[in-house]
Amino acid sequence: PALIEAQTITARSWMLANVEQKHVHLGMDVCNDDCCQRYQGTTFLTEQSLKGALNTFGQVLIYDDTICDARYSKSCGGIMESFDTIWGGRPLDYLQVKADSLDEPAEWHKPLSDESNFEQWINSSPETFCSPAVIPEANLTQYLGSVDEQSRYFRWKQHISQAEMTENMNRYHPINAAAITKIQIHQRGGSGRTNSLTVHYLDQKQAAHSIDIKAEFSIRQSMHAKFLYSSAFLVQAEGAGKDGIPSHFMLRGAGWGHGVGLCQIGALGMSLKGYSTEAILSHYFPGSQLKEIY
Repeated sequence: PALIEAQTITARSWMLANVEQKHVHLGMDVCNDDCCQRYQGTTFLTEQSLKGALNTFGQVLIYDDTICDARYSKSCGGIMESFDTIWGGRPLDYLQVKADSLDEPAEWHKPLSDESNFEQWINSSPETFCSPAVIPEANLTQYLGSVDEQSRYFRWKQHISQAEMTENMNRYHPINAAAITKIQIHQRGGSGRTNSLTVHYLDQKQAAHSIDIKAEFSIRQSMHAKFLYSSAFLVQAEGAGKDGIPSHFMLRGAGWGHGVGLCQIGALGMSLKGYSTEAILSHYFPGSQLKEIY
């Protein structure tokens, strides 16, 4: 119940904080796609979710007398990301880089903006609220809704062929590449999520070029045909032949989603450990206050 109530309050806060701002040109406040809250209609409505909404009726998160622009994602991968790293603009005090545990993992004390530190983090499995140590990933399906897919959320690997990578880059960028030769990451946020990288490629005449891709959403969209799990990843070109062109790219990453604010699997872990709705919200939105406004 604590997870559902925390999720409900978070979603309600986001909705009210962004009303009349998102899709003004369409004459609506929110849509049913990922850029809003991907509303699934009443098909998947459960007795528990309805009860969670009624039990928290009118409750929102407040910071400095303003409704919080509360964000959430499937899995932060062990560390929450800051608002400004993902969406730019001014930092929000209640959406900052923070370990998804009460005791910060030792691996997190090294800046994850550094590639070697981030690689150590990816190869580790710290006991955070969203980690398999708290909730075995094989057990997630009994808690996640039917709109979710069973997969590895905390740490994952993706094998992407040269053809797939080239096709996807050409789909979203006007480069008409014949082959991708290298992907170079330039900048990472506090959770290791990248918001700036360069793709090196050969055109149809085998001339070398490069293109810069910025912003977490664009990077995830460009890297995978079905949208990459998160931008907290390491990428390695493998299987290069005599021509130097890799046959595939191996990606190893952490988390699912942007990682800002409430980590849904982490909140589930806290709920299963007996934490209250208020404790969960305080953990993911530090400094915020719960208030009933209607």
